[in-house]
Amino acid sequence: MEKFSLRIKSLIRTLSSTLQMIGIYTVQHPRARAAVEELYEEFLKIFDRVDELHFGIVGEEIFSGSQIYFDLSSQVKDFINLLKEKEMEFIRFKKGLTSQEIADFLAELSVRKK
Repeated sequence: MEKFSLRIKSLIRTLSSTLQMIGIYTVQHPRARAAVEELYEEFLKIFDRVDELHFGIVGEEIFSGSQIYFDLSSQVKDFINLLKEKEMEFIRFKKGLTSQEIADFLAELSVRKK
């Protein structure tokens, strides 16, 4: 289970960095597309083990399942703050997710409130 937890942490980091990339370049930029594909590959590895993956925010911390990632939360603070700004306390990803769905979700998430 420890190795799986590390894989989830890696996915959360990649999700956060991909979102930042899309915020800088837009989702159509080659660097952003490459980041989405890398993220998609990480999701595939997770979905080899589970059919759904959940993330949530409690206070300033991010969690998945019963695991709270205290050490990771400071590394993905911008991601956590954006989710809080969007009033998204819980996200569920399901097996079968496509790279285009990831790109569309992150493009929508990257649009800041005015």
